[in-house]
Amino acid sequence: MRVAAIQMVSGEELDTNLIELRKLVCSAVEQRPDVIVLPENFALFSADCLSSLAEKERKDGFVLKQLISLATEFQVSIIANIPIMQRPDGSVCPKGRVRSAMLFINSTGDLIGRYDKAHLFDVQIDDAQGQYQESMYIEPGEALAVIEYCGVKFGLSICYDLRFPYLYQALAHHGAHVMCVSSAFTKVTGEAHWRVLLQARAIENQCYVIGANQGGQHDSKRHTYGHSMIVDPWGKVIDEMEEGAGFVSAELDMDYLKQIRAQIPVYKHQRPELMNKF
Repeated sequence: MRVAAIQMVSGEELDTNLIELRKLVCSAVEQRPDVIVLPENFALFSADCLSSLAEKERKDGFVLKQLISLATEFQVSIIANIPIMQRPDGSVCPKGRVRSAMLFINSTGDLIGRYDKAHLFDVQIDDAQGQYQESMYIEPGEALAVIEYCGVKFGLSICYDLRFPYLYQALAHHGAHVMCVSSAFTKVTGEAHWRVLLQARAIENQCYVIGANQGGQHDSKRHTYGHSMIVDPWGKVIDEMEEGAGFVSAELDMDYLKQIRAQIPVYKHQRPELMNKF
C-alpha cells in the first residue's frame, strides 16, 4: 500500500483553501497513493470561524462533498479533519462548540470511519499567539478509532494527541498498523518535539506513522512547523518536507512491519499490571 500526507498553509478563506487542496491532491496522486492524509484544519485555519463552518457543514455538507468528489474522481481514500456540530450519536454539541472530527472516506466516496479529537490544546506557548484554548470552541471526543482498509488497519489521531502515548498504545492494542496524525503543530513546539514524538510513537508501537502538518506563516500570530513526514516501524523517516505546501509519500511494507514485531516482540513482553505497583 502506498500512502501520502499533504502539507498546507491554510488561511481564513474556505474557497482558496479548497482550490489549493485540489492542486495538491492532483500532484500527490501522480505517486498513485491508496490513502492520502490531510493536515488539521485544512479547510479553514481560523478558530473564530470553526463554529460557522460547522454550521454550514451541518446544513449542506459542503466540505464533505468536496472530499467525496476528490476521493471518487482520483480513486483514492482521504483522511481529513473538519469541524462538525453533531456528535457521533447525532446530538448537537452545546454552548456553540464543535467536534474536531477526522473522517476516513474511501475511494468510492463512502465514509467508513470517524474519530473526534480527544485531547484539546489548552496551553501557553512562547510565540506570537501566546495562549491556545481549544476547549473554548471544541468539545473533546470520548472514543478511539481503528479503521481497516484493504487489509491495513489505520489508527486515527489529531495533533495534540501525539503527546499522549497511551492513546497510540490503545490503537496498537486494537490492531493498528499505521498511525495517522492530522496536525497543525506550532513552529515553536514543532521544532522541539514534532520529529521525536512521531518517531517515538512509531518505535514504541512498531507501526508506520503518517504525520500531515500545516507548515508556514498563516497570519501575524500563527506560524506552523511543517515537516510532514512518514516514519517506519523502526523509527526511520522515509520521506519528509520542510515548510510550505506539498506532500510526502511512501510505500508501506506490512511484511517488514511483521518482521520488526517478530524480532522485538514488545507486546508479548508488556506487563500492564505494573501500572499500579508502587
